[in-house]
Amino acid sequence: MDHRLFAPLKHPLDPRDHGTKAARLARIADLGAQVPAGLVVSAQVHAAALREASRDEAPRVTPEVTEALRDALNEMGQAPWVVRTSAQVEDRPGASAAGLFRSELGLRDVKGVVAALERCWWAAHAERVRVYLEATNPEATNPEATNPGETAGESPMPLPVVAILIQRQVRARWAGVLFTRDPRQGADSDHLLCELVRGSTTAVTAGLMDPDVFRLDRSGRSRPPLPVNVGATAGDLVDLAGLAEQAASGPADVELALTERGTVVLQVRPITAYGLTGAHGRAPDPSDGDLSWRWDAEHNPAPLSPLHASLVARLDRIPSLPFRMRCVDGYLSFAARPGAPPPIEESPDQVRRAWPERRRQLEGLLQELEEPSKPGTDFRGVELESLLLAFDRFYERYAALAGAPFSGSHRRLATRMDGDLARGVLARDQLHGALAGVATPLTKALTALARQAAPHPALVKELAEGLDVSHAPGGAALESGLTAVISRLGALPPVWDVAVPTLAESPAALRRTVAALVRTGRPDTALPGDQPSELVDPHLLNLAADEEDDLLFARGLAALRRACLRVGAHLVAADRLDHPEDVFRLELEPLIRALDSGPEPGPELRPFLATDPQDPRFEPQYRDRPSEPQQQVLRGFGSGAGTVQAQALVVRRLVGRFEDLAGAASGRIVVCPSLLPSAVVLLAGAAGIVTDHGGLLSHGAILARELGIPAILGTRVATTHIVTDDLLWLDTDQGLVIRR
Repeated sequence: MDHRLFAPLKHPLDPRDHGTKAARLARIADLGAQVPAGLVVSAQVHAAALREASRDEAPRVTPEVTEALRDALNEMGQAPWVVRTSAQVEDRPGASAAGLFRSELGLRDVKGVVAALERCWWAAHAERVRVYLEATNPEATNPEATNPGETAGESPMPLPVVAILIQRQVRARWAGVLFTRDPRQGADSDHLLCELVRGSTTAVTAGLMDPDVFRLDRSGRSRPPLPVNVGATAGDLVDLAGLAEQAASGPADVELALTERGTVVLQVRPITAYGLTGAHGRAPDPSDGDLSWRWDAEHNPAPLSPLHASLVARLDRIPSLPFRMRCVDGYLSFAARPGAPPPIEESPDQVRRAWPERRRQLEGLLQELEEPSKPGTDFRGVELESLLLAFDRFYERYAALAGAPFSGSHRRLATRMDGDLARGVLARDQLHGALAGVATPLTKALTALARQAAPHPALVKELAEGLDVSHAPGGAALESGLTAVISRLGALPPVWDVAVPTLAESPAALRRTVAALVRTGRPDTALPGDQPSELVDPHLLNLAADEEDDLLFARGLAALRRACLRVGAHLVAADRLDHPEDVFRLELEPLIRALDSGPEPGPELRPFLATDPQDPRFEPQYRDRPSEPQQQVLRGFGSGAGTVQAQALVVRRLVGRFEDLAGAASGRIVVCPSLLPSAVVLLAGAAGIVTDHGGLLSHGAILARELGIPAILGTRVATTHIVTDDLLWLDTDQGLVIRR
């Protein structure tokens, strides 16, 4: 190995010449951890290439370096290899630069490694790097110390010269991240947090899978227990955490792969983000014995209303469900039901062929719900209980006929894409193209109405005010179209909670959404991109069909909501409540008891009302900026296309009426916990999207691709670290949010 050009991945390495990533890996290997074999291409090689290149020309690997690299790779061992940037500005306390630079997987020959090395060099000069350095201004940007290829004073913030880390790619059975301090509790936590998925870490870093979460104490006890086939014990992970904190000089997050040969460390960096929280500024802790509870943050990021939470408790008692449900502080979590048979594995074709008949069965069960909930029914306790039994039957079959098959298809889609990414068969830009054709029925319907309204400026102006336009030229046909949309899709809510108003209750919001789509020139088709690989194409068709099952569930909830509102009106007339909506602040049991009292004055219900009800108002400024230091850079999963800079609109709880949301985000980047299909009402006219939860297969990602706007999903902490009017810069290529 030519040590003028390369250094073996062995301690000590100088971060100024080999980057912080490589130096930390060498350090933890020296302490006894297993690290993939590798070498580091010196930053001096990049500096020399920059000196040879013109100002706008990409730096190239010289023939001398190529031949030396060929010899070094032969010494290192068999392909495939991974090429990753190792810069001094990475993995620093308070500024990790995670995702800022480039990594490439599945490289099998010298030619591919050289090309990847050059792309990593060029990526160091991307606009996102300049924006990041301007925002964080780490000391390592001193050109005299770290940038021998740049001349001091040529730019306000010189671009970094970087080292390149080349390693053997490991084959993982499980992979994920180990936090040496539970980030939900803070740097002083006595617990560790481990997030694992089957397969490689690309499934998590690409936003394809949600990991299983394990909480460990320092004695080596995991809650829930680690799967027996993981290949490591909780004690092994605790020991590794100790080595990582030595290597990082403090609390660390460790990217790891669990292989047949043991636990392999892929990266070590300081923890820079604490506080994966819910709407009240704290994270739910649904832990209960040995069950592996998962907070359903993507679909229910906010606390549920008391009535809906009691509905969850009721449904949890259905013995045939393959999962358990519970609410902790109002937050909904799921766990596999002990002893439940494993789900039947179906091929994509089986799922697709069976869906029309399964949908017909579910629609039949919905009729039992929707007919009694229509106006005219005089609800008493027995009638409400009968309706709830109908909902029980619907939900039981919904879980079997829609939930399980589509969840299985999602998992297999993620696994296939993960494999394609890890092998280098599918690049990340192709991944976005593969997903571009998946669409939501509501966005398609409103886009069609926007095309219909576009030739009539006066009509669009009235629509923007939420007015009925049936009197205007072309307005009658448009209102007829809106009526059809409400009839088919009006059950959709902004969050899955029976207490929250649906689209059908907000026709003015739909009119304003159509106007916003006209004014922003929303593209008529999904974003162009490469065709999906043959491996994932059948699963993508099921992902599109999965949008229909959400509508069926929404119809069931909407039927319950209509019935509950009439119950509330009845109780107001009997002077037991002050407002019909107060019914959602009650649990089901006292509500049914009150209805069973008959025509005589029943028990006073006001004492049973929750003291902390869901706030029905739209609050963009839910709380002031917390006092602790705020992150300048957040990392998530990019969807949509390109970059954008705009001011933020933070919407921490989507529990208000749609009229309060429509048009509120015009020209702004919407920052919110998560998104459901109905969020097009909020997003029409938005400049971009940032969410706490969700990945590339989530509703937020689909909406971003449909609307042609950049989105960064799954940042975990965006609504904690960003406030309304912050100036944000988004880069979907690397999944970055930068506060400027």
